[in-house]
Amino acid sequence: MKTDIKRFPRVIRPDGEPIDVLSALSRNTLEADKTAFVALMRHLKQIDGERHTVLLIQVENESGDIGSVRDNSAEANRKFAGAVPSDLLAAAHKQPGTWSEVFAADADEMFQFYYQAKYINEIAAAGKAEFPIPYYVNVWLDYPAAELPQRRLDLPGIGYPSGGPVQKLVGLWRALATSIDMIGPISMPTTPSSIERR
Repeated sequence: MKTDIKRFPRVIRPDGEPIDVLSALSRNTLEADKTAFVALMRHLKQIDGERHTVLLIQVENESGDIGSVRDNSAEANRKFAGAVPSDLLAAAHKQPGTWSEVFAADADEMFQFYYQAKYINEIAAAGKAEFPIPYYVNVWLDYPAAELPQRRLDLPGIGYPSGGPVQKLVGLWRALATSIDMIGPISMPTTPSSIERR
């Protein structure tokens, strides 16, 4: 998928360069992702539908963008210039307007969050139709890593994945990604150096 950028477009930075993240606005990418996930869930139901040794399924891993706060493709920019969707306005208790009018300095991150959450929710809903067990997404905790100085900045897309289910967005993720049953942090490896930094 990552080699066919015409069919499966990547997120575009503000300077027009692509990053190594597939765009959540791409219907082709969503359908391919959903097809693979449904096939996995169908297989799990066949081999584990009665015993239920699999208790929980992680739908996506650390979703969001590192390298750009949001997608800046032509399609994304067109949507960003338009009105904020009504389901997000209701969940965020906001009045209608464009992304910049409604969310001001947080507009880029909120835009990315919205399309990321909707993308993952659609995949989870399709999987649940096949095998309805609890579904989970994990989140990259918002704290700096000493070995990655660029991530010392508390900025979406730099310090943490923009649009992912980070702490400040968990409530909105719960409201818009209703097929996800649990959101939780990743576990960090416990090495002597990571213990010393705590």
